[in-house]
Amino acid sequence: MGLICGALAVFLVDAGFRTPPPLPLPSPPEWELPAMPEPIPEPTPVPVQPPKIRPLPTPKLETVRLAVMSPPPPMPPLPMPPPPPLSYAVTRGDKVLCARLLQSGADPDAPADKQFADLIADAQLRHYLKTEPGMTVLMLAAALGDVECVELLLAHGAKRGAVTKRYRMSAFSFAARCNAPPQMLQILLGKSARLEDQRLHVRISLGSQLATLYKDGAVAMVSPVSTGMPEFPTPTGEFVVSDKARRHVSTIYRVEMPFFMRMSGRDFGMHAGELPGYPASHGCIRMPHDLAAQFYKLVDIGTLVTISQ
Repeated sequence: MGLICGALAVFLVDAGFRTPPPLPLPSPPEWELPAMPEPIPEPTPVPVQPPKIRPLPTPKLETVRLAVMSPPPPMPPLPMPPPPPLSYAVTRGDKVLCARLLQSGADPDAPADKQFADLIADAQLRHYLKTEPGMTVLMLAAALGDVECVELLLAHGAKRGAVTKRYRMSAFSFAARCNAPPQMLQILLGKSARLEDQRLHVRISLGSQLATLYKDGAVAMVSPVSTGMPEFPTPTGEFVVSDKARRHVSTIYRVEMPFFMRMSGRDFGMHAGELPGYPASHGCIRMPHDLAAQFYKLVDIGTLVTISQ
């Protein structure tokens, strides 16, 4: 083996093959250090001139005395919050606030504000307040049955004859629809609600089928009547004669009802009609024709009517 390797080496030398010289190693890069910055020269101090203080003039003694003795200027008044609307006072039933607002110049015919509708318990009245345009605070107080607020508003000039824009409803209409007390209805009709001023009073007995007219506490007239049949009973309670019509035709039954005296703006009243001797009407109080004429002549609008069993 060694002979073969030696012969091969002699052959390669003779053939001109030489061992290549070693490659030169690259020299390491030369690093250049950055030049040092030149030093920043120190700023030259600028001389600061002290401010010139001018001496204050010596005030005169009279000026000092006036400045000390003079009162300070008045403070500007603080802005006051706007007063609550009259509609809020009526809705809350706050008579004191209602009186103060009216005395301060609030409009007694101010519109009822529907933003306070949720403060009202009655669903029907809430519906009217939200949907009926032209409703006034007087109408609202009447519907709530607040006699004191109604009297306050009327005393400050509220118009009892004002009506709404859609259904032409007055304060009396709202009071009648919401079953306000008869004293409220009398006030809205321009009558006195005081008990001592009630010269006339009608009492109707459903059990005895009689109507009695009292004048100054004494019996003035008595008339037999025919009231509502069991299917259409005559309502009981206290009512007032809200309007009268000598010739009236029922809008429901299309029959004549002479000497009609309506009860509290509702759909029944006293009038002339047939009397079979038992309750036979559809809710009205029928009277003989001649006695109905006399009742019609004596009974005034606003007269209190009590219907009982």
